[in-house]
Amino acid sequence: MEVESRQQILERRKKIEQELVDMLKETESDFTLDHVRDAIFHEEDNDDMMKVVAMFDRGGDASELSNVLELVTDAWNYFPHEVLGGISPAEKLLEQQSQSPLYECPECKLKYREKKWAKACEAWCKEHHSCNLEITAHAEK
Repeated sequence: MEVESRQQILERRKKIEQELVDMLKETESDFTLDHVRDAIFHEEDNDDMMKVVAMFDRGGDASELSNVLELVTDAWNYFPHEVLGGISPAEKLLEQQSQSPLYECPECKLKYREKKWAKACEAWCKEHHSCNLEITAHAEK
C-alpha cells in the first residue's frame, strides 16, 4: 500500500466504495455499503475482517473468494477505524511517514528514510563524484 497524499486516499476510498456496491449486488448480499463501513469502523476482534468477507459469501468458487478477499482488504486499509481515532490504516501510515525524519546526503542532497542509506550515498558520492543507482533506489521521491 503506497500512500502519497490524503487526496489519493480519498480517491481510492471512493473507488473501493463503488466496487463494494457492485460486488454486493453481484453476490446478491442482504448487506449494504453502510453495513461494511460500520463493521470496519467498529472492529474489535481479530476475526472482524472475516465477518466482512462473510457479507459477500454465497458459496462461490475460489476465484470469487479471492476477489472478495482482495476488495475487503482494500476496504479494511482505506476505510476509517474507531480504534485508530476515526482514520484509516492508510491515513495512519501517511501520518507516520510525514513525522519520521529524513536523512540527507550532503553531497547530492538526496533524502533517505534510513540514515544508513544517506551515509552510503555520501561515501559513494565523495569517492566517485557520482550517484549509485542501487543506493539512490532507496531515496525518497
